[in-house]
Amino acid sequence: MLDRFGVGEGQPFLLCGDGSYDVDLNRFLRELPSRGARAENSVAAYARDLTLFVRFLETSRHGKRIWACDGEDLWAHERVRLWRTWPATA
Repeated sequence: MLDRFGVGEGQPFLLCGDGSYDVDLNRFLRELPSRGARAENSVAAYARDLTLFVRFLETSRHGKRIWACDGEDLWAHERVRLWRTWPATA
């Protein structure tokens, strides 16, 4: 099924909280090797970090989508990561 989106075998991909496939976000992951992140572990780390940030936005920022986030969202996420306060309120 993911073939139609260009997701290869063993390649990480992200689903939104509602189960939808974000074409642009996953394109970013697919293009990482051509942008210099050639190691599988690097791509996996990007996928993991994006997953955490998307989950944070959905749970702590009133369901905000990644394409609508701003600097305050990034700062709130960083506070959560550094000081382990979950869910963040801001």
